[in-house]
Amino acid sequence: MAAEPFVPLMDEPFSHLDVWTAGVLRRETYNILFGKETTLRSVVMVSHNLVEVVELADRVYVLNGLLATIVGEVRIDLERPRDVMSDKFREYVGILYKMIMPIRSRVSRG
Repeated sequence: MAAEPFVPLMDEPFSHLDVWTAGVLRRETYNILFGKETTLRSVVMVSHNLVEVVELADRVYVLNGLLATIVGEVRIDLERPRDVMSDKFREYVGILYKMIMPIRSRVSRG
């Protein structure tokens, strides 16, 4: 962020953190991404955490495990800040979960 990018690339930015630290960093990242002073145009984030994805993303591309082929796209239409306890939020998490389950099954079988 020190270089003031227009499109930061974030690869699993909150993985391997305890729940509290990850939550604090997600809130800080949210403030940077959606603050009034931001110069960002977009963000590309890779994550396996579906709650994190629905909380931060407006558009989600689901990739398969091989050759990173796009197998689905979901547009998240929720107001900000997002309520992780709302029915609509959980519905989006469920949609994404159903999309990735066939992919995970194929990967685990070999």
